Amino acid sequence: MKTPGKELFPDIANLTFEAALEELQTLSKKMSEGGMPLAESVNAYSRGVALSKHCQKLLDDAKDKIRICDQELSKVVGEPEESNAKPKSQRGSVEYVEETDFIPDDDDIPF
Repeated sequence: MKTPGKELFPDIANLTFEAALEELQTLSKKMSEGGMPLAESVNAYSRGVALSKHCQKLLDDAKDKIRICDQELSKVVGEPEESNAKPKSQRGSVEYVEETDFIPDDDDIPF
């Protein structure tokens, strides 16, 4: 059996993440309330799968864009591109700090 997607629901490709997620939540609520005929339930489930895949693709694309921006920022700033470097907010600027080098001071503690 073929996985539902662009062929069955071509309109999904044009949805924003927010619109697709909202429709997915609406479908989920409607299905969980029950009372839908079997054919309508199967169609709703198939559309939900397609919406979920579309949302995941949009999230993956966003993660890729952020990763590329981080790499570009590292090149501009001249900081090493290390996977264990974490951004630390400091009065409007970003500083990359190694996990092992981080010692919180009073300004870093939120309470």
